[in-house]
Amino acid sequence: MTKPVNGTEQLTPGETATIENTLSTPMRISLVSGNDCQVDIELLPGQVVRFSSGKAHAKIAVQDGDPSGLLVVKPELPS
Repeated sequence: MTKPVNGTEQLTPGETATIENTLSTPMRISLVSGNDCQVDIELLPGQVVRFSSGKAHAKIAVQDGDPSGLLVVKPELPS
């Protein structure tokens, strides 16, 4: 589990993350793929979404809200 640094969390190719708003207020995040395709999502309190980076790097960024309330869980890759 991680809290995004400066409101941004990076994903490597093939990585999947579970993203949760732990606040009691909504927050707006962006999911940005390596080819700069961007999807903006409003996460309601307690809402959870899953995101996969696909074949490229990707980024999860807080656009509006307190970044400390965004919980990002990335499963450990087998070594």
